[in-house]
Amino acid sequence: MYIPGLGCLKGCLMVLLILAVAAVALWNFTDLPVYWEHVKGWFGSVSDWISGLNGGQ
Repeated sequence: MYIPGLGCLKGCLMVLLILAVAAVALWNFTDLPVYWEHVKGWFGSVSDWISGLNGGQ
């Protein structure tokens, strides 16, 4: 994205800033933290299952 008068680098940094603000807004105003906890729990369950497979051999 090119913003006239700012140059390409500042325009790219502005896009990154907008994406960061959007990510923070999504995290705070949606159920994303709840889903993240579910994903972490699922990952832990799979990790334990794989450890059980390796330990059983």
